[in-house]
Amino acid sequence: MGYKWKPNATQYRKYAERMKEQNSMNFIQSNGAIREGCKLSWIDKNSSVELSGEVITSSYGLDKGQHTFTIQLNQGSIKLVKGRNLYDRLTNHIQGKQSIKEESYLDTHAEIQEQKILHSNIRHNNQKFSI
Repeated sequence: MGYKWKPNATQYRKYAERMKEQNSMNFIQSNGAIREGCKLSWIDKNSSVELSGEVITSSYGLDKGQHTFTIQLNQGSIKLVKGRNLYDRLTNHIQGKQSIKEESYLDTHAEIQEQKILHSNIRHNNQKFSI
């Protein structure tokens, strides 16, 4: 049986205040994948300050399985942010050109697959009736 942490009254009040503050913020779900060129705004988990910037690079670490973004902040500095600290703290996400290109490719690919399925169903149905 594992140890279960039980907060004391002070810790519980701090946690409740943090949750109340977090629920009052207007977090959004991303409207697509976060890639190079995307403009983001998010609340930093450590400082509770809203940061904004543009994604310069993104990488996925195979060792730990973590997504990391290099973001150039509007002030000019560069910040490395783990995906787990970014996804649930987004306040704004404007997709970059790369995301829009890839989404249009995926949409086109999906449409082609739908047409192939529709065409094969029509051909299959016509064979049934021609006997």
